[in-house]
Amino acid sequence: MNPDNPVIREAIQKGLSPNVLFIDIENSWCKGWFWRGGKQIISGDQIERMARVICLCYVWNNDKKGHTLYWDSKGNDKKLIQDFVKLAEKADLIIGHNGERHDVNILRARMLVHKIDPVPIDVIDDTLKLVYRKFNFPNNSLNYLCQELKIGTKAKPPNGLECWEILDREPGNEKALKSMAKYCMHDVIGLLRPLWKRLVPHTGSGINVNTFRYLDGVRVAICPIPLCGGTLWFHSNRHTKAGAYKRYRCKKCGHLACDRKNLIKRPTDLPRL
Repeated sequence: MNPDNPVIREAIQKGLSPNVLFIDIENSWCKGWFWRGGKQIISGDQIERMARVICLCYVWNNDKKGHTLYWDSKGNDKKLIQDFVKLAEKADLIIGHNGERHDVNILRARMLVHKIDPVPIDVIDDTLKLVYRKFNFPNNSLNYLCQELKIGTKAKPPNGLECWEILDREPGNEKALKSMAKYCMHDVIGLLRPLWKRLVPHTGSGINVNTFRYLDGVRVAICPIPLCGGTLWFHSNRHTKAGAYKRYRCKKCGHLACDRKNLIKRPTDLPRL
């Protein structure tokens, strides 16, 4: 594919892009009763109150500015959850670190508590799962990975646990809420988004950008990685037991993509192994 070709260049610029939503939440602690510290099983009878979502920080695509949703002055997160549902309905891809087990599932649990209709969260790129699947780091925390990859480091929790303690007593404390949001937003814009961009050329994403472009009438393929938009150049042929396929490399992010058209016209004629 030659990006200098005006027809191809116009097609690339014309194509649609998915709405990519990066999120992180900060939730309150659960409140309950116990007799001593250490490892133990806490039964449901000992739990007085489940965790609620204090704030949700998010940013779209490559936007420079992020946004924050807060619980209300009484610590009720219903409005926050309703606003998240509106965001999720617009998103084609949601990204978070441990986002599937933690962030999204907590949000789903709160939706259930508040009797809010389910929202179609079809595709999640969980950077923790991407790392588990393709790499072997000694630690997979967001902080460790971003330090090791020279992306950055997590901000220190605001005054240790003091913010959580303050918000447990005063849910509407503006100073504590702003400190919590600043801490959370740094994770989203400063760490999560650049980490995901480093990972997906190696791991692939849950969606293929070209499916959006195809619906828009664009038939020229580009790099399938969201937010990349790079052009594909022939790299090599990929051989399997059933055939051979053209493999391409993105000139921008380095991702390897494979054509689905079998170069062997009659694979049934191949001898079986």
